[in-house]
Amino acid sequence: MSKVMIRELNKQLMACGIGIDSDSIDSTSFLGVFHCHEWNHGYDDWNGLEVYPDGTISQNASFRGLPRAFYDDCRDITSFILDYFAFCNINEVVVAPCYKYNQFEKSYFEKNFLGYDIFNELRGFLKSHGVRKGDRTGVKLPIRGNEDTIAMVLEGSFRGVSQLCLFSLERKVLIEPNHHFNLVLWTNSFEKEKEVVTFLLQNHSKLRYYDMCNGVK
Repeated sequence: MSKVMIRELNKQLMACGIGIDSDSIDSTSFLGVFHCHEWNHGYDDWNGLEVYPDGTISQNASFRGLPRAFYDDCRDITSFILDYFAFCNINEVVVAPCYKYNQFEKSYFEKNFLGYDIFNELRGFLKSHGVRKGDRTGVKLPIRGNEDTIAMVLEGSFRGVSQLCLFSLERKVLIEPNHHFNLVLWTNSFEKEKEVVTFLLQNHSKLRYYDMCNGVK
């Protein structure tokens, strides 16, 4: 494993037609994969179904369950992303916040908060590769032998703790997991990625496809 400095990382992203900040990312095509159980910030803090005093119901309902159910669902998405890497012959990714700027959500910097366990695990990973707190430097990660590390990165985002993405220069795609329990694939090759993702989803019955043009399928 080695570090990829932010200047070089931004150069690679731009060469792939992928935005490097919150403005330019809006000009990048995307598609996504989400789980039929739409968790929000994992099992730590549920911001789901609310009934207001007048009897109306919040439209932002999300799935609620026990930690073991959350980790079962995490394995579903991790299995998909590893299948995607294998199918596309992606041998390595760069772990970095990329256009999101911060490694972690700003509130996750003190002990004893919800999600501190995964924060501490991710922070230890970055630190072991010489990436300082608040640094946007990336870590180049071989896929083979690092499946658990990829699962850790996904979990951190799904629980709303981290903002780390997975970037493949060889595939020219930026994969952004987020606290809505989905994966956003930013790409300048929309149709090619759509074909691959929809094909792979045939073997992942609990996962769903969506994109910027056609909505959910």
